[in-house]
Amino acid sequence: MSTLTTKQHRVFDAIEKYTTTHGHPPSYRELMVELGYQSTGSIYRFVKALKTKGALEETPRSWRNVKPTRSLRHEGNVLEVEVIGQVSRQHPPELFAKTSLVTVPSHLVSQHAPVYGLVIQDASFLDEHLLPGDLILVEPADSIEPGELVLASTHHSIIGHYFDEGATLRFRSSPYAPSGALASIAAPTDDTQVWGVIVGCIRSFGPQKE
Repeated sequence: MSTLTTKQHRVFDAIEKYTTTHGHPPSYRELMVELGYQSTGSIYRFVKALKTKGALEETPRSWRNVKPTRSLRHEGNVLEVEVIGQVSRQHPPELFAKTSLVTVPSHLVSQHAPVYGLVIQDASFLDEHLLPGDLILVEPADSIEPGELVLASTHHSIIGHYFDEGATLRFRSSPYAPSGALASIAAPTDDTQVWGVIVGCIRSFGPQKE
């Protein structure tokens, strides 16, 4: 435990307190709300680090809600995914006070991974071919491969292809962006929240209201 960082200690203490009070561990989403984070992806990374350092021991089915949101199988070929918020480049993702469920084809997402949805709020992500009303499907990941398309945030939202440069995270636009130029955004690793890998998109989902 002496090797844990201050932030890791805070997450560990929250898990321990919740487990003692409720008799079972919290979900990623419950930890996110309790600790004041905006991203379940950040909580996922903290939990992974705690497991690596031996502070948490995971036994089969011991974590009742490894998923940050509900993701339910229906009729074998579709899933219900929780829509938790909306995204604009101008600010970090905004979480809805009340979430909703949308049915998506199961082939778009992994059958075993937690997935949640966010709605593209405006035309600020046209370079990534994302239109207002599109629903992006995001999967939190304990490790992200270079070049994967992710949702991240600092003081604003970032959608781009992920490259870890140590103290800096770099996000590159698609080489097929309408502008014809390969844009690149660099952000400090410690100040950047990576929400997860974008695994799918559904067009014409329509405006989302709280």
